[in-house]
Amino acid sequence: MLPTFVCIGGQKTGTTWLYHKLIHHPQVYLPAKKELNFFYRDLPQSWYEEQFEGAQPGQARGDISPNYMALPGVADRMGALLPNAKVICILREPVSRARSQYEMATQLGNIPAGTPFLEAFHKNLQFIQERGRYAELIGRFSIHYPLKDRLLVLLYDDLLADPFGFFRSICRHIGVDEGFSPADLADRVRASEGGFKLSEAEEAEARAYYASQNAELERLLGRSLATWKKP
Repeated sequence: MLPTFVCIGGQKTGTTWLYHKLIHHPQVYLPAKKELNFFYRDLPQSWYEEQFEGAQPGQARGDISPNYMALPGVADRMGALLPNAKVICILREPVSRARSQYEMATQLGNIPAGTPFLEAFHKNLQFIQERGRYAELIGRFSIHYPLKDRLLVLLYDDLLADPFGFFRSICRHIGVDEGFSPADLADRVRASEGGFKLSEAEEAEARAYYASQNAELERLLGRSLATWKKP
């Protein structure tokens, strides 16, 4: 009883929304706890299997753990244990994603309060910088899960623009009825912006850092990321 699909992240990209929508699908089983984080914890395989004991025969079984994408070793460990799984990855414009993570992490104390954004960013605290190196991270997983076959990459922008189409594409990928629609699927989806804003200089420096990664990502995905760019 292992998962048939895994959402590897990214962090702050709508994975909680996805969990709360998929859990209502009759052909999907998700554990009561959203983030199992098995692939970077020292736990036996039997523990992981126990998390899916409640699944009915024929149900797709899912693990939604958004930390997986950025953490070293996860792709290889996951590929070895779940070679036939379908993988989902949701990407958000990396500077906006980093800002959101920074705000949450400083509130929780995972990044010390008072640490300037760029200091946290360049020191890669809580993997804040690495989490936005999408082309590199996808490359780790695509070794085990070929793009567009086993690895589905979606954009947070797609979720905002068309939650119905976004949800259907995920259902199709994991092999469940894409005609099912939770009653609240059209609920407005918005990232939490909080009160913290980047200065123009901070934003420009972070955007410059990700420019080459974004260009490579455009090539990998075969789609424009023009909405991620500012003049």
